Amino acid sequence: MKLIILNFFLISSIYSQFTLYKGNDYLRIASNVTIYYNHRFYNTNSEDNFKKNRFGLKDARLQIKGELRRRLKYQIELDFAKFKGDTYIDEIEEIIDSESSFSTKTLEKMEFESFLIDAYASIKIPLTRSNLTFGFFKVPFSRNSMGRSKDSPWIDRADLVEDALSRRDLGVMLTQSLLSDRLKFDIGIFNGRGDITKNNDSSGNLEFVSRLDYTFGVNFDKRYGTFHLPGRLKIENRIDLRHTPIPTVGVGIGYKLSDKEENIIYDDDHYWPLSLDGQKEVIGFDFGLMFRGLSIQFDLYKKHLSPNEYALDTDSLIYQNGIVVDVLPGKDGYIDQFNGFDDTDYDSYRLWGVTEYQPSFNFGGKLLHINYYFKNINLVKSFRWEEINPNSLILNNYNTNLGFGLCYLIDGMLTSVKLQYIHRLPKGMRINDYSFKQLHDNIKNDFSGKLTHKPWKESELRIGIQFLIR
Repeated sequence: MKLIILNFFLISSIYSQFTLYKGNDYLRIASNVTIYYNHRFYNTNSEDNFKKNRFGLKDARLQIKGELRRRLKYQIELDFAKFKGDTYIDEIEEIIDSESSFSTKTLEKMEFESFLIDAYASIKIPLTRSNLTFGFFKVPFSRNSMGRSKDSPWIDRADLVEDALSRRDLGVMLTQSLLSDRLKFDIGIFNGRGDITKNNDSSGNLEFVSRLDYTFGVNFDKRYGTFHLPGRLKIENRIDLRHTPIPTVGVGIGYKLSDKEENIIYDDDHYWPLSLDGQKEVIGFDFGLMFRGLSIQFDLYKKHLSPNEYALDTDSLIYQNGIVVDVLPGKDGYIDQFNGFDDTDYDSYRLWGVTEYQPSFNFGGKLLHINYYFKNINLVKSFRWEEINPNSLILNNYNTNLGFGLCYLIDGMLTSVKLQYIHRLPKGMRINDYSFKQLHDNIKNDFSGKLTHKPWKESELRIGIQFLIR
């Protein structure tokens, strides 16, 4: 254990910036590097092939941002941690030479989207309190997705946000502010692919995205150190550092709609689809609160997916009480979600369990963050609960994890030490399936190295140090 703790403190994140001014215009260059240590508790002699302990490079970012004439803001940000050198060049060649449309789309997404973080400009429209943003940027959907990771007490975003959403896309968006910025409305049109390729799918259809956000509470005046009404709970506010004297809340509703003709693209771990040949409708709700050191963020959303093609051979489906519980690899390339899938023929795959009798399915997810800031000791204690149901057609298909975190603030969130532990429940289990003692014993077995179940993903412990040089 002493060796583990010693290794933890080898982790560092460095953030630096440089700013040039010319009148009211400015240009800011910033960079940050994040290295972390990840510890997994499973014994090395385990028969299950779990990934073990490792160091990793989380971020190696370069950011250029600025403002011109108080009207135009711009930002370009790259992450070299996702740029793989020779591997990248080899995959570019594979993109050019490959005859498989699935391989092409997948490689484009994996490389280009992850390498380029942001590339956009935003123009203020005079007399309207509105902005027009165009380029590659965050899609206005989900409070936890839109918030900045450096403002969070967690090293990593939740799986529901990081893996199940196309968080950035190429498009144009209009933002309208009303009621002293307490009410904001975003409406945008995007490619709907989550990458920056110049090609669209064969349908030529785009994705429509909208979001309505209302907030009420207090603002903090940095000049005088006082609070005043009315105020706004900003998206980037994740921790109540000032112990807000009255409840400050924010409520958001998001909507996404697309109908595209493209092959299925999955998240990096192949747990759920990000795109498909068919219609995708997503409805989201989120809530945020700050009050006397307590901060809460909650996200809830549901995807309704209706493929244009579906499997007619029901012999490959396994039913239990009339409900599809598993899908076996069949002649049409069904995906077996529980046992993996044969990756020899991507183009023939169809979605999990979709038939002529059930031509659509739902993807649902819930995410809760609870944080409390102990001002006298500069410590944030955090709890995370997330529950994901990738396919409503499959029985007991839940992916659930619990997170526990500590964040020690040295210079606000800019300089902080973050510790997080993520515990994954077995596939199909929910938190209400456990008593408190059962859950306690389950977590205890993680730390003892005793493998009592196979979770849907590995449990892990991470620590990192984030600090700003200025």
